[in-house]
This record gives sequence, structure tokens and C-alpha cells, in this order.
Amino acid sequence: MYAQPHTEPGFMAEIVAVHLYAQWERYAEERLTEALVKHPSKFLDSNGIRRLKSIHKNPALVLVREGHRYVDFQIHRRTDSEER
Repeated sequence: MYAQPHTEPGFMAEIVAVHLYAQWERYAEERLTEALVKHPSKFLDSNGIRRLKSIHKNPALVLVREGHRYVDFQIHRRTDSEER
């Protein structure tokens, strides 16, 4: 009737890896948001925003997430040719 729970070591390792990666993403998202809140001048200057002097936490979170529900770190990976 019911499926047996997966107790294979490989399956458990995959689940643990997924949870660790999700925790790392949330940690990185929080750090990026905090950095933007504490040091907004570089972001504001590089985007030509002259009237603001600070960014509050909620708008910073929207900027970090680029309007999505979560940060997509796949987009932010750069190759060596893009950095030059």
C-alpha cells in the first residue's frame, strides 16, 4: 500500500546536501542584504541614484533577489571572460 521510506545511504546524503545548500543560499542572501544596507554608496553611485543616501532592509532584499522570491545564484556565476 504505502511506499517504504528511503533509507539508502546515497539517498540520505543527497537530501542532506540539498538542505545544506539551501541553508548556504539563505545565509548568502542575508549577508548580501546586510552588506547593501550597511554600505549602499557603491550601489547608489554605480546606478546613478543621487537622492538616496541609504537603503532599508526590505528594498535591499528585493534588489538582492532581483524581484524574485529567492536569489538565483546560477545567474551570478561569472566566467573569466566576463570578468575582464
